[in-house]
Amino acid sequence: MKRSCFPALLIVFVLVLTSAVFSQTAPEASAAQTKAPKAAPEAKTQEELDAFMAATAVKDLTAAEAAADDFASKFPDSTLRAGVYSNLMQQYQKLEKPEKAILMGRKVLSLDPENPLALVVTATSLVENTHETTPDREQRLNEAAKNADTAVKTMDDNLIVAQLTPEQATAMKTALLTAAHYASGLVAYKQEKWDAAELHFKAAVAANPSQPDPRTFMYLAIAQDRLKKYNEALDSINKAIASADTQKNTAVANAARDYKKRLVQLAAQTAPKKPGKHVKK
Repeated sequence: MKRSCFPALLIVFVLVLTSAVFSQTAPEASAAQTKAPKAAPEAKTQEELDAFMAATAVKDLTAAEAAADDFASKFPDSTLRAGVYSNLMQQYQKLEKPEKAILMGRKVLSLDPENPLALVVTATSLVENTHETTPDREQRLNEAAKNADTAVKTMDDNLIVAQLTPEQATAMKTALLTAAHYASGLVAYKQEKWDAAELHFKAAVAANPSQPDPRTFMYLAIAQDRLKKYNEALDSINKAIASADTQKNTAVANAARDYKKRLVQLAAQTAPKKPGKHVKK
């Protein structure tokens, strides 16, 4: 089952980055804030700003990578260096070129180790594109798990929301948390750590209850099946079917219905037997 990316989140992040570049002063913190939000990256000079805009405007991605490297070399102290690589990371993700997205995401993280979007994009891209035959399988899965965990733990301090409305900020955080927990769950699933998989898939569902992902519910059902929690698995698979039908995701809906047959049988076999009636002679 191939998981789609989260394009709405990427569009929002591009809006934040673009707005931040032109920002000259950080917004004042309200009295209710206990900690100032992370400062948005901004150009120190007009030359730096022009170079950044030129680098991110390059359409050919091979040339864009060269332009990004050139910008990072010419402005080694620029806080916008992570932005040029983030721009490429997002473009590669949209084009479904995960290895390139991972490469650009790693460059972002080398400059901004707790960048929420780069942590989540690399985590999801790594785990979804790591298989049994992948040579460095465990290394990739461990990197995905570490990035997803870091994203969850550091998001509040590193998510730039100064240019967003409260609704946009909430939507962005929700999307990132959902994807991070999903990535952690999928790592545990591929490592057959069923308790951890169940925990993280439940967290992914809880992070965004208004837009349930049928694939997450299906993975949750399989993890619960492995834990012999058949009734809970049956409930999860029913939710997978319902959300897949709502989203017109025929492939997941059909797969979930097929899997449900197994769970129905197992739930029936393990159900407590009712005591038989004693017939008086």
